[in-house]
Amino acid sequence: DVRTTIMLKNIPNKLGDVEVMRFIEEVAGQCWDVVYVRQDWKTGLNVGYGFINFIDTASLLRFAQARIGTRWNLCGSDKLCIASYANIQGKASLIAHFRNSSVLDQEPSRRPKLFYSSGPFKGQPEPFP
Repeated sequence: DVRTTIMLKNIPNKLGDVEVMRFIEEVAGQCWDVVYVRQDWKTGLNVGYGFINFIDTASLLRFAQARIGTRWNLCGSDKLCIASYANIQGKASLIAHFRNSSVLDQEPSRRPKLFYSSGPFKGQPEPFP
């Protein structure tokens, strides 16, 4: 299986993308190149799901084995961490999808986050093309 993009579900509503990245990093390192935690544009809280593209299948597997089916145990939430493969797969496809989305009209903190996948800037924020 070569899929690398998941829809992360049951995210406690008070968590933002930084906390979700920390949750992943604790068990799999900084292993993503796209992170988007969908937020309610009025309240600023997340709506319980997000999309993560891992840089490789091994990183996705490490995360899944450590976190899927376990409790988030953050923000007083006892929700289970659940994930499924996303319909849109891969960094390039996600960029193409979001490029045509109104989410890019939102303030930067509510937009999808891109990160360099390789090279000297690997793991650093990457501007949206």
